[in-house]
Amino acid sequence: MMLSSSPRCPTKSLLLLVAVWAFSGCSQSAAPVSLFGGFDYEWEFLSHRISYLRAGVSAPDGDGSMEVRAGIVGGPFSLNPAAPEGVRYGIGWAQITSSQLVAHYGSMELSIDSTGHAEALVQLDDSVLPPADYYVVALQGLEFDTDVAQVDKFPVDYDPIDGWTPEVLGAGVQLVDGDASAVAGDGEQAVYQDDAGQLSVRGWLEFKAGPLDRPDMNEALQVATIGGQLHYVVLAIDSGVLTTSQFEAEAYYPISGSPYSEIPPLPVDQRTVTLEGVPGLQLAAPLLHGFRVRLNRELGGEGRYLRALALALESFEYSAERGSAEVVLDAYCSHSSLIEEGDLQVDFEARVGMLQIDDDAGVYTAGSSEGNQGAGPFELRVGP
Repeated sequence: MMLSSSPRCPTKSLLLLVAVWAFSGCSQSAAPVSLFGGFDYEWEFLSHRISYLRAGVSAPDGDGSMEVRAGIVGGPFSLNPAAPEGVRYGIGWAQITSSQLVAHYGSMELSIDSTGHAEALVQLDDSVLPPADYYVVALQGLEFDTDVAQVDKFPVDYDPIDGWTPEVLGAGVQLVDGDASAVAGDGEQAVYQDDAGQLSVRGWLEFKAGPLDRPDMNEALQVATIGGQLHYVVLAIDSGVLTTSQFEAEAYYPISGSPYSEIPPLPVDQRTVTLEGVPGLQLAAPLLHGFRVRLNRELGGEGRYLRALALALESFEYSAERGSAEVVLDAYCSHSSLIEEGDLQVDFEARVGMLQIDDDAGVYTAGSSEGNQGAGPFELRVGP
């Protein structure tokens, strides 16, 4: 069967794309810090529910390499051996090396109930964070899994391993002070040493299932439980600046009445965030603090089978002279498929930061691991 291709880009074979921006003279004693740049998944043939989704990067090993963690599973049709389904993937990553920077990596497990939201608070022990001018937190990865234990009243007619049609997906992190109130830092992502007491990381995940065309699923999602993991990195920084901005965009895609409706990407100007920092600092890097994708806000909160979903840092253009940067995001969602259940309304949100460090010898390198893979989790090693 001849099926339509992606409206954004052709199918790619396995490869590693690396865009490099670096400065010479890096201190040999400084350890690299890994950063997560978001994800991009697109099924080869059909739209699916989501039963598993993972995207993130590990802390660097001793040789500077890091592990890219990825994978997505839809409903049963995404695992059908008689008609194998493939997925095009992209995981954004970066490394920043500076003698002014120390990182602490952490994770938290969350259980998301039928409200679609879960959060947790992790205290940071003094032993994991050295004294510094200020501290910053960023998202390092996320994982959703519907194959988890359910409440006793969960209906027997639906298997949660088949997944859900999502209405809302999201993840985010912020720093909080000792009494668990939001830190009064720039965008609630940074705190200065003079204000720091007992620091904690607040993390949240959202996976709200929306009703659609399956009565058994619609009944079960009212009491569904979804497992989740959230990964974060806390940066202790001497002599630097964090600037943040809130990204918001929306799109509406009516179905065309025939298979494979055209779902074009948003124009670049609608996906661009401008960050105005401090002039003269040579080293800078973008940070992803959190995101949310909400579907069908004005269409009754219905879920959708999804062909593609992306929320990633697509490009970062920095001027040290001006102290400003433009960040272009890859914000995309599609239900283009052989069978389409209604129009698609999408609201994108993301909290994006620019970290500037006063270090002329620092190095920043960014890239994206991209290719094709079957359904399921997998790992890739990115070399130094």
